[in-house]
Amino acid sequence: KEKRRPFSVDLGVGGRMVAACRERGLISRSFQDSYLLAPPLVTKPEQIDQIVEIVGESVREVVAWARRQKPEL
Repeated sequence: KEKRRPFSVDLGVGGRMVAACRERGLISRSFQDSYLLAPPLVTKPEQIDQIVEIVGESVREVVAWARRQKPEL
């Protein structure tokens, strides 16, 4: 079973997630090294699907980048 460990704060993964999502059209923010979403309460289901897709693509991109920076992860 794969051990899951957080990435080092030095990598700035939260900020990279914000940038990756912004490139795809999703505005979000980070606090310290955490990624934050706050969609409005009136968000339509189609918009939620689009948010999930953008976040998923961004997570894959940022995790791949972080693993290249720290191959032991």
